[in-house]
Amino acid sequence: MLYITRAAAILVCVSAACFAQITSWSLAFGGVDAVTCSGYAPGTTALSAGSMGFTYDASTARLTLVVTNTSPTQPGFTTPLISDIRFNVPTEAVTGMILVSQTAAAGGPANFGFTFDPDVRTNPNPNATKLNCFGSFNAALTSAHPVNGTLMNASATSFSGSGHCLGSVTFEFDVTGPGTQWVTAGAFAQSLSSGNGFGAYKVQAAFKTQGMTDGSISLSEEIGAAGGCAPVAYATGQNWPGGHMDLYVSGGPGCGGCLVFSFNPPPTVIGGVSWDVGYPFFELLEVVTNGITHGGQLFSLPVDLPPIAGLVGLDLYFSTILYSPSTGGIYVSQNFRVTLIAPPL
Repeated sequence: MLYITRAAAILVCVSAACFAQITSWSLAFGGVDAVTCSGYAPGTTALSAGSMGFTYDASTARLTLVVTNTSPTQPGFTTPLISDIRFNVPTEAVTGMILVSQTAAAGGPANFGFTFDPDVRTNPNPNATKLNCFGSFNAALTSAHPVNGTLMNASATSFSGSGHCLGSVTFEFDVTGPGTQWVTAGAFAQSLSSGNGFGAYKVQAAFKTQGMTDGSISLSEEIGAAGGCAPVAYATGQNWPGGHMDLYVSGGPGCGGCLVFSFNPPPTVIGGVSWDVGYPFFELLEVVTNGITHGGQLFSLPVDLPPIAGLVGLDLYFSTILYSPSTGGIYVSQNFRVTLIAPPL
């Protein structure tokens, strides 16, 4: 479902260009009722735990990812080791990624291989980006050996293998594509995997742990980060009068809402909750994510910008707001700041 309100008349005066935004977003993995491929009973605590921290610099198109292993040692077992890492990118806006560095906080050295698939909605999806029940991801980091040289909790005293990275590993990527100046760290962290056709298995990111053994049996675990409606907003196109822009919305299945913009920077505080959107804000595009089976869950609003030179310098702020009928929760994407620039000579 899609409609454009009268606020869209204002949008034709707009294009999107970030003012060298640096944004951050973090995801946590583990705990009670964690999303795993292990089929735990409700109330079970996952074996593995950790976090992923995303930082994106729009001025240099550089994504920094910090992966931390906080997995505790289970009674009688060695501590889980992170051997595989998966995450996604904003579809259409990011079409290329190169791993330029990987640095362990201690131990190591880090030696993860990198595979990139720009669009998990279409085949082929390389096996290297898949992770069990979570399906396919855009970006895959895989250790050279399933046990040796992986990422270990720096506090672990009982573990398998040797040569591990301790605590965390920092990965840096150069990002390319038509929308690199209009995406945020939240757009990377909140974009979803393709899953296997069921919403419960779509996750923002995931990792696999191995090396858990009591000397007689060995265990591994895939664990994901999933929560809320995973709203995302970003753009591609030509950010000058007379140019063409596409504004994008994505979100988790079973949610509905809209893309909004404001002339004012965030936040907006409603009911004591701070939203990453300016006030007042205006609806541009309504979306319903019911029935979407692929990870992209992508909606777009095309905009042809009028060739009016006087609009250069106008600032706007965009966010996606989604509502979950099943939980009653309201979820707001990371905001991105925009401006209209002069057309190229």
